[in-house]
Amino acid sequence: MAISRRTVSVQSEVAVDADEAYHFWNDRLAYPQFIPGLESVEIIDAVWSRWSVLGRSDPIEVETTDNVLHQYVAWRMRDQHGERVSLWVEPGAAEASALLRLEISWRPEPDAPPVTAQLQRAQTTLDRFHTFLANELERQPAGVRESSMSEG
Repeated sequence: MAISRRTVSVQSEVAVDADEAYHFWNDRLAYPQFIPGLESVEIIDAVWSRWSVLGRSDPIEVETTDNVLHQYVAWRMRDQHGERVSLWVEPGAAEASALLRLEISWRPEPDAPPVTAQLQRAQTTLDRFHTFLANELERQPAGVRESSMSEG
């Protein structure tokens, strides 16, 4: 019998080109700057990473399951109730903007977080990512950003 999953989804439009938003989200080493409770990320290889999470003594193994260039990034965690996180990036309604949709799904085990907590976590992550983007882009002159985007 298949176990059903719980899923929450939030979306936000940011005043950043979709390719640039994807570029920053795809940098796993930057995750502690905007994912709540994440202290550090150790890259193991192109697929696997090890995350140190606040309140846990042992790290969590995380697998990048999908990565569609400039469109979509998804990962799943070993343990953590089979948690899967996905981010879709697409051009926004306004010029030079991106629509971000973040989805978290997990198995509804007895000790799993409630839906309201996961929804808040997803929204906080997107809000913090928006702030992270603004801060990162503020540090880079426009010419440098355009040059790095055309190379990647």
